[in-house]
Amino acid sequence: GMYHCLNIVTDREGFPAAVLIRGIDLYKPTVISLDGPGKLCKKLNITKNNNQIDLTQSHGFCVYNTTDRPEYIATPRIGIKVGTDKLWRFKTR
Repeated sequence: GMYHCLNIVTDREGFPAAVLIRGIDLYKPTVISLDGPGKLCKKLNITKNNNQIDLTQSHGFCVYNTTDRPEYIATPRIGIKVGTDKLWRFKTR
């Protein structure tokens, strides 16, 4: 495809468990909304070179644990036909 996506696999290979990050809001120094996987990856310089990085071993690409806990809402996923009863889409208020 033309754009990259940020997916974090959360279980063993071959088991379908992952977090698909499709957008984020950056709050510092100003609010920047990266509302789509293409914008997100472009702004954070995520490319195919980042594919299959082990986040438990990598020092150059990592997810930080923080005490910040923004308020969010859970909504049904969009663009699917089954599982619409699952509130698996999370966004900040």
